[in-house]
Amino acid sequence: MSRRRKSAERFRIEADHGPAERYQHGDVIVASPTETAGIVGKRVMTQRVLDRYAQRDEIDSRQYAAGEALFRLWYAAGRAPKVTLNLLAVGGADESAEARKADAWAELNGALRAVGQRLSPILVHVCLADGTASAWARRNGHDPRGGLTALRLGLDALGDYLRLPGGGR
Repeated sequence: MSRRRKSAERFRIEADHGPAERYQHGDVIVASPTETAGIVGKRVMTQRVLDRYAQRDEIDSRQYAAGEALFRLWYAAGRAPKVTLNLLAVGGADESAEARKADAWAELNGALRAVGQRLSPILVHVCLADGTASAWARRNGHDPRGGLTALRLGLDALGDYLRLPGGGR
């Protein structure tokens, strides 16, 4: 073996994909090496409550897409919690970025208004605050088993507003 190859193998870093016990739950996506230029990547599919509902088939793909769209608007509006420092924000505010955030915020509010006062709170609780439907129902004095039904109704109404395909069942 050549000297260069020995040196490269000595400094090769193995990726840490967590403990093997994590994969027994069946909620991890493994990207094949061909997809990511020879690097095997893994990602947990159930990072949020909405992901878990979709994986357990408690909501359908259209409802999941509606919830994801709502979260993307929330994120685009700059409302998601910041977990890192913005190292690029040295100078003044970027006016176009602020305009995009304002547009996303207006679109988010329009979507929640279209869903209505009764169903928008559960969408905010589950899709944006990452709470469970049963906790929302319990907190609002409803039967916890009805929380998922309310979530489905809210996501269906949101899907209709967003004109997602598959509505009108």
